Amino acid sequence: MVKITITELKSEKKVMYYPYQNYNWFYILSSQVINGRIDHVDIGEHKYISCDGLKELKELPNWPNVTYVSCYNCIKLEFLPNWPNITYVHCSKCPLLTKLPNWSKLTVVFCSECPNLKELPNWKNVLEVTCGNCPNLLNLPNWSKVKLVICYNCYSLKVLPAWNNVKWVACQLCTSLEILPYWNNIRRLTCYECPNLKELQNYPNIDFVDCSFCPKLKHLPNWKMVNVVLCYSCTDLVELPNWYSVYDVDCYNCIQLEKLPNWRNVERVEFSNCYSLLETPRWNNITYQYDTKKFPALRMPALIVLVQSGFLLNDLIPQIFSWSNKKKYIEHEPQKKWFNFQGWFC
Repeated sequence: MVKITITELKSEKKVMYYPYQNYNWFYILSSQVINGRIDHVDIGEHKYISCDGLKELKELPNWPNVTYVSCYNCIKLEFLPNWPNITYVHCSKCPLLTKLPNWSKLTVVFCSECPNLKELPNWKNVLEVTCGNCPNLLNLPNWSKVKLVICYNCYSLKVLPAWNNVKWVACQLCTSLEILPYWNNIRRLTCYECPNLKELQNYPNIDFVDCSFCPKLKHLPNWKMVNVVLCYSCTDLVELPNWYSVYDVDCYNCIQLEKLPNWRNVERVEFSNCYSLLETPRWNNITYQYDTKKFPALRMPALIVLVQSGFLLNDLIPQIFSWSNKKKYIEHEPQKKWFNFQGWFC
């Protein structure tokens, strides 16, 4: 077995981060690829094999004892063997792959940016699946044990299964999705820029939702456990529920919103460009850089946007702000940086 030097690894950019970087990886170099194969390479007793970026590699051996394989960005790789003991596979950016084997012990797989993949097997032990940017994927199996699914920009997906144990789903930019299923155990959902998404379910355990840029969403459920909701540019939203546990809400550019609830635990609210908004509650836990007596409820970004948008300061602002001498206060300290470009109060 030929010993690979650190200089050779660096020259082929093989020294990189792996999720299991503390393990003893065996690195295969491009100079070891002969006629698209690496059967002749003696891997010894190694169980963690890396052949990332081998541009001429077409086929991998059926290693019986290997448990971790990374073949990222092997642009000529056409298929993968059915390794009997494999638990981790990273085969993203392999454009010629059309299918993956039904590995019986697989727990983690990365297969993003494989444009010719049309389906994935029903891996019975898989826990984490990342298959983003696979435009020809038509459906995903109902993996019984999966906890994490990242399937962003899979614009041919029309439905997602009701995975029983899933904790985190990231399906942003899946433009064909219309309704998401009921996931009983989900904690985190990112589904932004799904232009045809019409409905979200009332997930009982969810604590983070990002459904921004979903223009067909007309309402959001009253999630009991949610802490953070990002719903900016949901232009059809008219009202938001009174979420009991929420502490961060971003509803920037929700132009149909007419009022906001009195969220009891909220600490940050962003509602710039909510032009239909006429009143807000006095949220108890909002913190300010300036005197809270002068800013009892609203954050400054909303005020600045309203003024810059041509609203009459003395006509509209008194309906929203209860502090006096508003115009005088703003003109008196024009040098203050009222808000940054992210909309956070500073």
